[in-house]
Amino acid sequence: MPRRSGRLLLAAALSAGIALFGSGLLAAADPPGPPPGTGGPVYSDDAPLRGKIIEMLRHMTVEEKVSVNRLPGQLFVVAVFGQDANIATDAQAACNEAKCGSGVRTPADVVNKYRPGGVIYFDPRRGGGVEGIGPDNVRAPDQIATLSNGLQAAATSQRMGIPLLIYTDQEGGAVVYRLIGPPPQCPATWRLARADRLRMPPLS
Repeated sequence: MPRRSGRLLLAAALSAGIALFGSGLLAAADPPGPPPGTGGPVYSDDAPLRGKIIEMLRHMTVEEKVSVNRLPGQLFVVAVFGQDANIATDAQAACNEAKCGSGVRTPADVVNKYRPGGVIYFDPRRGGGVEGIGPDNVRAPDQIATLSNGLQAAATSQRMGIPLLIYTDQEGGAVVYRLIGPPPQCPATWRLARADRLRMPPLS
């Protein structure tokens, strides 16, 4: 688990690094000096990770970083249709092909073609597909784990081997296609912001 968590942390940091790189803010490998009037360094424990991110960026093609010829690259998050990375119904395959091109039938096909930085999950109410069907990515915990593992396998098998960031539309509100189960409901963000203390349950 520590190794996998480290790879996911690297993916998150790399996505942030790509955004900075694209805007010209991450042009040099060496971190800048301390701000005027301070005696301490700007970076501490994150220096090795930052160096690894910059090194990876230098070896990525433009197509892998940003959109070229309508292929998103690491700066983008995409939606996929289906509950399994490598299996899709005919209706789900038709939706993936309509969005991503001929031959892109499964969620793993989408990742292999687009090389995105992340995938966002929706329930069926999202719509957006052929004849109005939705992505329908979330049915049960085991199914979600299988889908996520399959998508990560597709992402990490590519040249750079960067894991995906997995998202859900779960910020709360009346007009978002948030998860209604089986995961437990999360409190609204404003309630979290007002809470004096968060007591998170231990991870099993």
